[in-house]
Amino acid sequence: MHLMADALGSVIVIVSALIIWQTNWEYRMYVDPLLSVVMVFIILYSVWPLRKYINYDLPPFSFNGIKNCFTNRQLVNLFRI
Repeated sequence: MHLMADALGSVIVIVSALIIWQTNWEYRMYVDPLLSVVMVFIILYSVWPLRKYINYDLPPFSFNGIKNCFTNRQLVNLFRI
């Protein structure tokens, strides 16, 4: 899903550039910011399910003694191995 969101982001950039370059539309300069916001929501939608895998046990700003964040079962479920 996340790779599809990244690919769609590239398509959005190309479409935005083509609209700005090839048209004389009065609102063409608003297309890029608008499509950028759409792209942000698409990426947020694609990464939102990953929030449940964040390890909340880690102390903030400390990377000493980090344990393995995922068990094998979690990796199997995450990547559908």
